[in-house]
Amino acid sequence: MNHKTFKAFVVLALQGFIYNTVLLFKIRTMKRWLITSIIINIILLLFIGISNIVSTSKYKEEVRNFQIDHYLMKNNLNEQMAKQDSVIVFIGDSQIEYCNWNELLEREDILNRGIAGDVTSGVLARVAEVTRHNPTKVFIQVGTNDLAMGIAEEQIMEDYSRVIEEIQVNSRAEIFVNSILTVQDLPGEFYRNGEILSLNRVLKQLCASKGVTFIDLSDQFTDDSGNLNQAFTNDGLHLNAKGYLIWADILKKLVN
Repeated sequence: MNHKTFKAFVVLALQGFIYNTVLLFKIRTMKRWLITSIIINIILLLFIGISNIVSTSKYKEEVRNFQIDHYLMKNNLNEQMAKQDSVIVFIGDSQIEYCNWNELLEREDILNRGIAGDVTSGVLARVAEVTRHNPTKVFIQVGTNDLAMGIAEEQIMEDYSRVIEEIQVNSRAEIFVNSILTVQDLPGEFYRNGEILSLNRVLKQLCASKGVTFIDLSDQFTDDSGNLNQAFTNDGLHLNAKGYLIWADILKKLVN
């Protein structure tokens, strides 16, 4: 190898070394940027997740605080009302409270004891206020909020059983339990139709064992997908006027 050839070989070798060094540096730099980017994204995702959890928890706490205040106000007001006799009582949550049953069913002897946001244990705590009126019939509809708050099905059924027993022991009322209405898919909400349908199945069994009437509303209000029919709701959860008219048609033969 002559001097000129050797020099060219050295130059090529140096160029190759420099190229490989630069390439390796770039690869390592890219790896560092990639790792840094992944770490930053993980931190951001964790931050967003924690923020959502905190926001959701705060929302649920605010809603629950409102429900408690509303419950206490309504229950205290009901307890101040004069004692009636031989009346029909509707008791439960917002599905009961939001309807004027006297006008809808064309009767003057109906007491509305629905409280928005109420749960089965809340109804249990109010049974004495119901039975003091010597009711002839009691219509119950509650359970949606229990499930939304994560109360176990077993606990709901225990409370339901005690509600029925307390009414039976302290009055001669005929008891009617309405099935829990399904809902539509509500983003950010905590209602699950699978849980609602499961609760309805065991609730129907409980009513049979207690000798009370179970009113299955599913055929009238549930669509082919198992959700609350859009025609009967404006917000995906509560009934609209059309929905209440359908419900009234179902109840009229039981009320009269």
